[in-house]
Amino acid sequence: MRNRVRSLLLTMVLASFFSFPGQALTATPAKVDGPIVKVFKEKYLPKNLAKIELGITDKAQVLALLGKPLKTEPSLFFYDLAGHRFDTTIELKNDKVHSVYFSIPIGTVQLKDIESLFTKEQLQSFKTSSVPPIGHAAGREGQIRIEKEKLLLTIKKTKNSSIKSYFQSL
Repeated sequence: MRNRVRSLLLTMVLASFFSFPGQALTATPAKVDGPIVKVFKEKYLPKNLAKIELGITDKAQVLALLGKPLKTEPSLFFYDLAGHRFDTTIELKNDKVHSVYFSIPIGTVQLKDIESLFTKEQLQSFKTSSVPPIGHAAGREGQIRIEKEKLLLTIKKTKNSSIKSYFQSL
């Protein structure tokens, strides 16, 4: 359990380190769910998780949608939404959802399932990208970053190219 929590915290730290430039949580944030996020949420995320909107959904709404977390830390809620402990992390800032991390069960979603959502340039960036050289995942995973929608998908670089995680952050 501790290793899983450490892994999720490392992901959150890496994600904040490689966060989208110039983004800050404002009092009245614009909706960031563009067409790619909308389709991905509708098809591949658990229904209650898909209802969460960055900068709009508050702590009480998260608790109403997802229930009591398995574990909490200051500003973080950890859930089991896909059958794996701590597969979901919700980060709050100023009582609003700031980021959502969801570990997608391997084999559930593959790159070929969502290719039509992306431009050729975005797909090419995945083929040439690599997770930062920290830990055992370096070189074995790639990322597709959609800055406009504040979305980061991590994809295993295997024959099937399984989508490993969904991360959206302000």
